[in-house]
Amino acid sequence: MRQRQHFFSRTLLALYAASALIGCSDRDAPGVFFPLEPGMTWVYEVTTEQLGQETRTDYESQAFRADLDRDDVPDAPDGPYWARRDSYGSEYFFARTESGIERIAKRRIVDSAPLPDLPRRPVLPLPAREGATWQVESFAYLIGKTGTYGDHTEASWPVRMAFSVLALDAEVETAAGVFSNCLLVEGTGSVELYLDGRRGFVEVPVTQTEWYAPGIGLVKLIREEEVAESDRFYGGTRTFELVYFED
Repeated sequence: MRQRQHFFSRTLLALYAASALIGCSDRDAPGVFFPLEPGMTWVYEVTTEQLGQETRTDYESQAFRADLDRDDVPDAPDGPYWARRDSYGSEYFFARTESGIERIAKRRIVDSAPLPDLPRRPVLPLPAREGATWQVESFAYLIGKTGTYGDHTEASWPVRMAFSVLALDAEVETAAGVFSNCLLVEGTGSVELYLDGRRGFVEVPVTQTEWYAPGIGLVKLIREEEVAESDRFYGGTRTFELVYFED
């Protein structure tokens, strides 16, 4: 899976392709920072830190030719559409709109047809510009209950994330190499938790930082959901880091 020896030659090809896409004004591609040409493959090492422990797994995503039935997703904008499939068999469908790149539907392995995203989920603005902002409905993925007080059931807390483009020339290093001229995106939100009788309700910050390399896409993501010391809840950090790319 981690055949890294051809990564840099493929990266150069991708960067040349990216330069060509920058000059395009039609809708034949989702964007230089979010390419989804069929056959593109990304493999990430996912590191999760919770309760003083660290776990590592691999996450793979592959772009494929989208076959989207407008009857299944009636709110979908005009095509073309792009899609990718991940390690868990889930498929995600995207379109390019006047606002930018949006996720319009998702199909899990148990679904017979794509389920529309209502409302559609913004991914990146187009054209990419510093200071651009958008909002996405999300959940707290890393906050959990300790079980010290009664119920140990898994719970999800909705969080509205406010994203913005911080830079167009960021540099980031991953296991796959050093990437320059990256799009740097940050999302912030918060979850309200009742910690205890002394501290009462507190706002737990949720932060997500993303780096997108031209012609390649997402190369690194850090999600932070840090809970103050509590007997009831715990938080954590999760990092996606690109280890392999093939176009």
